Amino acid sequence: MTPNRDWLVDVKEHEVSQIEVANKTTILVKGSGRMDIKTLVDGRSFDVTIKEVLCVPQLSANLLSSGLGEPTTIEDALNGDDSVQWKRAIEDELQSFEENQAWVVADLPEGATCVQNKWVFKKKVDSAGGVKFN
Repeated sequence: MTPNRDWLVDVKEHEVSQIEVANKTTILVKGSGRMDIKTLVDGRSFDVTIKEVLCVPQLSANLLSSGLGEPTTIEDALNGDDSVQWKRAIEDELQSFEENQAWVVADLPEGATCVQNKWVFKKKVDSAGGVKFN
């Protein structure tokens, strides 16, 4: 949310729309749009786009916390804005398992339970300021 409409791009006007804030009062929403900002991560500058930011003129303060936008599920990774990079990172990881003979494909014995796994997606900033997908 922002009180400043000038900070928004591609603004959509809202008819009558309200939100409830922390002190349980209701305030008007005048529109919504995209906000393009610069953020610092480990001393490096990155462009960040925040979608669906509400324009709330009565707002006196707000807090923004920004990160590199890492997906929490494989579905998010494969369907998000960085899907090409995440697919490549997944392929690299699977190739590494194969090259290092980290696993052997086998039939599951009768009555056995398969151990589940979870992908953890991380973005790292390299020394040149580029983002590496892990």
